[in-house]
Amino acid sequence: MKISVVVPVYNPGVKFKKCVKSILNQSHTDLELILVNDGSTDGSAELIDDFSRKDFRVKAFHKSNEGTIPTRRKGIELAASEFVTFVDSDDWIHPKMLEIFANELKQSEYDVVVCNTFRVLGEGRLVKQRNNGWYFDEDKVYEGEEIKKDIITAYFHGHPFPAALHGKIYRRDLLLQHDNLLKGFTILGDDLFYNMEILLHSKKIKVLKEPLYYYRLGGTTSKYMPNLFNDVVRGYEVQKQVAHQYYQDSLQSQLNGSSIMLINMLNRTVYGLFLGSLSQKEIMNEINKYLSNKYIQEATINQGVKKFFPEELKKALEEKDSTYFYRIGQAYYRKKYLKHRVMKMIDKIPVS
Repeated sequence: MKISVVVPVYNPGVKFKKCVKSILNQSHTDLELILVNDGSTDGSAELIDDFSRKDFRVKAFHKSNEGTIPTRRKGIELAASEFVTFVDSDDWIHPKMLEIFANELKQSEYDVVVCNTFRVLGEGRLVKQRNNGWYFDEDKVYEGEEIKKDIITAYFHGHPFPAALHGKIYRRDLLLQHDNLLKGFTILGDDLFYNMEILLHSKKIKVLKEPLYYYRLGGTTSKYMPNLFNDVVRGYEVQKQVAHQYYQDSLQSQLNGSSIMLINMLNRTVYGLFLGSLSQKEIMNEINKYLSNKYIQEATINQGVKKFFPEELKKALEEKDSTYFYRIGQAYYRKKYLKHRVMKMIDKIPVS
């Protein structure tokens, strides 16, 4: 069984070699590796061409910088296999990941197979943590309504089913046909809502408890992202759309979950303002914009939000108290500052 591995590439630096080698050295050798260069400026383009010259299984494609959504799409379009898996260009995979995926797909007609993941810092020598969420307590098959009820609802309530595209293998036709929910996203949310749509159209999914994917911590989530809030509210819009279309029997529960997630993401977005070089006045202006957003105001009066959050926060939402959110964002930033410094130091340890 041939498997297509798509790697979107944008300035991964020295980590890129380990990623590619972990794919080309798989025990399952019937594969094609599609390296899609999204306008890298760090020398990755030359590495991609070098890999393609040395190994016939490597396809190289170069384009201008457009972001992850069109870059992954190009990789899917170039894929010649029935099944596609994604690897981020600074991560790596277990030597038998593709073999294990292939064996599962040969045993049954799965639309998606999901493996567990290690979260690592540097090379994983100091920090290597597996996902201990209940979805990975055992190998399990989900079919039909189980997928909608037990898996997709995780994306409304923050349950520990992984939202990332990596660590999964998909039928290529599902990836090509179901990407309508991705419209409007720029930097965050494309994984979650791509998965949401694909899983809604899947008939059979296998979840494996074994961790086969190594995900490096300390990426874009620890950087200031100017468009983060726009993606957050777009995600809320999509959740509402899906809830109304597919969950009429539990609509209020799903809307409660998406509203709680929106307010939690508001806190995270405010914290993210402190990761850049914005002045206090600029941060306050941004917070004021956030609090006046119609979806934040809508979530403020949601039943779930009223039950879930402490009175002080709910009052700050109702009164659009930007000073309150500035204080909690600043406090969280100070708490996390040392952690980020340590993560960056570990991340700079030379790779093998």
